[in-house]
Amino acid sequence: MTGGARVPSTQVVLGALRVLVAGVIVARSAALLGGRPILTGRGERRFFGWAYREPALQARLSRAAVGARYGEAICMRDPAGAVDPGWLRMIAIYYFPEQITLVAGRSNGPPCRRTALTLRPDGLAWTRARVAAR
Repeated sequence: MTGGARVPSTQVVLGALRVLVAGVIVARSAALLGGRPILTGRGERRFFGWAYREPALQARLSRAAVGARYGEAICMRDPAGAVDPGWLRMIAIYYFPEQITLVAGRSNGPPCRRTALTLRPDGLAWTRARVAAR
């Protein structure tokens, strides 16, 4: 036998891999059950940073969802143009799962002929009357 380094057997490597995977599963499960996410992945950090970037607006949408009717079509407007329409569209699906949500964006777009939910600096405003077409 030569004096070279000893190569670990396949069973030792597989055993170590099993312990590592089990440890990751236990840590992730404990965090999930405890209500605190472990944001170790690059994609997780990017998504959570993107999705939860406007907590005040999300709280207002959560309160507004209570007043929404089942199956109602809601046209969301942001007159100031302060919120990214793509983000608002995704968040609207989350907060209004039982409604049809449309994001019109700025006020200078086509009129909403549905229930309108307008984002304002002081809160949200519902408009349930139909707006006439131009």
